[in-house]
Amino acid sequence: MMTLSPSALEVLGRICAAYADRPFAAEKAERLRPETLCRAELQLAILELRRAGLVELRQKVWGEQLFQIPPRQLAAVQQEYFACKLEPVTGEHVAVEWPAEAGLAAQLFRTLVFIRQEGLPLTAKGGIHKKHSGRLAALLPVQDRHLQGVFTGSPAYESVPLPVTVLLDLALTLGLVRAGDKAYQLEQDLLQSWLDLDESQMTSHLYSVILERYPAEEPALQHLRYLLPSPAFMPGSWYTLSSLLSFMQQTGLAAGKEAGILQQGCLSWLQCMAGFGWCELGMTGSAEICFRWTGHKPVLPPGCCRLPAPAPVPLIPYPLAKQLEGVLSSSRILRYWFFRMSPTGFAGGLPAVRSC
Repeated sequence: MMTLSPSALEVLGRICAAYADRPFAAEKAERLRPETLCRAELQLAILELRRAGLVELRQKVWGEQLFQIPPRQLAAVQQEYFACKLEPVTGEHVAVEWPAEAGLAAQLFRTLVFIRQEGLPLTAKGGIHKKHSGRLAALLPVQDRHLQGVFTGSPAYESVPLPVTVLLDLALTLGLVRAGDKAYQLEQDLLQSWLDLDESQMTSHLYSVILERYPAEEPALQHLRYLLPSPAFMPGSWYTLSSLLSFMQQTGLAAGKEAGILQQGCLSWLQCMAGFGWCELGMTGSAEICFRWTGHKPVLPPGCCRLPAPAPVPLIPYPLAKQLEGVLSSSRILRYWFFRMSPTGFAGGLPAVRSC
């Protein structure tokens, strides 16, 4: 954290705890004023934070002014004021109740392959044909039950399975596909740049996109989403949800949220993370809800937070997998996809693979 005056540091900590990276009306800043500061000193502290890029001023069309900690800065601010240190579960068996599915990067890849091979045609009203969306949904490990607590379906795609809506929206947000006149089409240049990334880079980028595109309206739940990728939680180690919620209550990050509602919001997010292959949920013999990161734990962008080294790259790089999809048929077992040579691929596609 850059050098700030004591007044600015105190105001920043109060803004973070109360609002996370959610915008709030400028006049509400007065409620966060420390007793040791007058109104003029509060305004000077906020001006200092704005100049440092730690608080932004936004203005609505009708003139309302809003303050906000930029989402790209929230993880760093959290680490500065609310560093989380929790002990993992030891000496007790944890039964997995929500296993991790295939990683989201792999599921997005499967979506892109489906669009390239089978197409995703549009209806006259701009929706997706039910038959094609159903076939794509059958290929995706993530299910409605993983997503319903976090994502809402679009009225334009009310007949489309929620996993397809989410995966397609992510592909559109990343610029990997675009809506043509009659069907969705791949954007080859950006697609190639995306496939050149390793899976840990894809995972981290996807997590950041989800944080900003689908933010929690409640500051407490937004705090949770930024806390989870912190160094406090090591992949493969189980942590109790109650210890995380207690930490949030003790530090003020719960932002006054009732404990039961906060727990349900946390569970919905963790179930979503399980559907994306990043997290697992389990239960101890004493009925304690637990969670753990898989090897797909995301890393927030540089400058936001210092985290452990990314997970190893996949055994098959995505550019090679893209070529293999043209000549091999694939199947999924648990969290992994396996490839086998198909008769048509052997007859027509093998020379192309040999030349790559």
